[in-house]
Amino acid sequence: MHFRRTSGSESFQVQFQFDHPPLNVSREFNFSRRLSENLDAFVDRMRNNIDKVLSKRKARRQKKTGSPVLDEACSDLQIVLSSQGSPVAGTLKCEDIFFNGDTSNLVFHICDKSYTVVVNSPWVKCLSLPSVVMVGFPAYPNKIHIIFGDMKTSKYFWYAATQEEFKKGKWREVGTDMVYVPVEGDVGCKLKFECIPSDGALDGVKTELVTKTEVQLGPGTCPFETRHQYTKNHLDNDSFRIVSYNILAEFYTETEVARNEMFSHCPVDALSLDYRKQLYLKELFGYNADIICLQEVDQKVFNFDLQYMFNKRDMNGIYSLKTGAVNEGIAIFYSTKKFRLKDSYSVVLAEEIDTNPIFSHIWETIKDNKIVVDNFKSKPTVMLILVLEPVGVEGEVLIVGNIHMYYSPDKEYIRLLQGGMFLSLIDHVAKNVVKSVPGIRPSVVMCGDFNSSPECGLYALMTTGHIPDDIGDWKCDENEMVSGLTLRHPYSISSAYGTPEYTNLTANFSGCLDYIYFQNDALLLKQVVPLPSDEEVKKHVALPNIEFPSDHLALVADFGWKKC
Repeated sequence: MHFRRTSGSESFQVQFQFDHPPLNVSREFNFSRRLSENLDAFVDRMRNNIDKVLSKRKARRQKKTGSPVLDEACSDLQIVLSSQGSPVAGTLKCEDIFFNGDTSNLVFHICDKSYTVVVNSPWVKCLSLPSVVMVGFPAYPNKIHIIFGDMKTSKYFWYAATQEEFKKGKWREVGTDMVYVPVEGDVGCKLKFECIPSDGALDGVKTELVTKTEVQLGPGTCPFETRHQYTKNHLDNDSFRIVSYNILAEFYTETEVARNEMFSHCPVDALSLDYRKQLYLKELFGYNADIICLQEVDQKVFNFDLQYMFNKRDMNGIYSLKTGAVNEGIAIFYSTKKFRLKDSYSVVLAEEIDTNPIFSHIWETIKDNKIVVDNFKSKPTVMLILVLEPVGVEGEVLIVGNIHMYYSPDKEYIRLLQGGMFLSLIDHVAKNVVKSVPGIRPSVVMCGDFNSSPECGLYALMTTGHIPDDIGDWKCDENEMVSGLTLRHPYSISSAYGTPEYTNLTANFSGCLDYIYFQNDALLLKQVVPLPSDEEVKKHVALPNIEFPSDHLALVADFGWKKC
């Protein structure tokens, strides 16, 4: 019998399996009680719960046979708690009995059976499975939370059953990991996931759950699998592969505008998060990347999907949540075999433009324009920068930046301000690296959805290092003009993909918005993985669709360090 109490809680949970063969009863009981309750009251509640089950079974059997049911084993339903063979006083509080004292010899006697009391054993607190399970794509719990245990030492099993097998309760084991990739033989079958939580020494009670739908065929070979032909193997230590990808947050697919206009071409099922995340996880795994910069990452996806799935592949993730009610943000994952994390910086631009001295040259120029300031400060944009030390490569440090800039097409000046802040922080971080380790040479890579096309000033700033104070982007709106601000940075920067026709394609927009910018005098661009063809992308009108999980395309590039 399992008793559990989480820290600070005024209640506790009880779980036990009650089997009574004379009446063919096999029932798991779960209930919650107050710590302040005494043992007598607790036992009364337990007795009432069990008695209800037994009484219903007796009544059903009597109705069927027409004769009274004799049940000698549980005739008066005796429940006694003992410690070292002696009854425990019923006036004692449950908190003192089960959580403040010695519980090693506590035993409940119910009818003719004994139940050893186990306190705070590993426990699956919550579990849910995806609504869509497809052949060839990873299936795993949408959510699983284990307390008093460890995800790494817990045990996982997958079972499959045809409709006929399911009716008979017959299951065949198909997997022994948290993740299972269904095969064609599973089509039409339901899957059952089973978890035995463990802390490495003690196992808890098994928890299982069956998928609500059957395994279905997937979309077949997706265009990203053709791209995987360029990334079959991991790179050696003297090179690294980086991915930048806006994976389309669920928040933006649920609006009326998204479903009826932007993504009206996409079937509702294919627009669901459960469907899309299977595709983008398979896509990301196949790139065998060392660094992955993601934008529009739902917080729940980072916590329950990406963290676990990439940790299994020896990658650690850092997440920055946007401000406001959007509940999405950006993330950077890096290979712990290829890099050591030296430092990280997460900045909410609207909150630091007027407080952080790194950005004082921008703030001093715009602070007197209330419309510009209010507009800028209303944006939830965050930027994330990691300082990574490559394993086995002496004298090098890699600075990786990730950002998702504000999207409105008529607010290019805001993206220029955000770009100026991004570059200023990158430069500040690089100078700190040089100060802390004399002789070190930091190299810079900046990834993201910049929401700015190549003809705009932001691209010029990134690639030329300079934007004058009279550029047209500062004057998009007569009420929101920025005057007297020149932006500069000291780096020689190139776009790994140059300026493709588009990296974002919806029913009403097409353009190049995503970039992997790199320091070309310090890093050698070895390969860019070709983008899907125009025919592949537009096969189902626009993005996303049944073969593409996002309205953006992933950028994938390989780099090495240039010798000094």
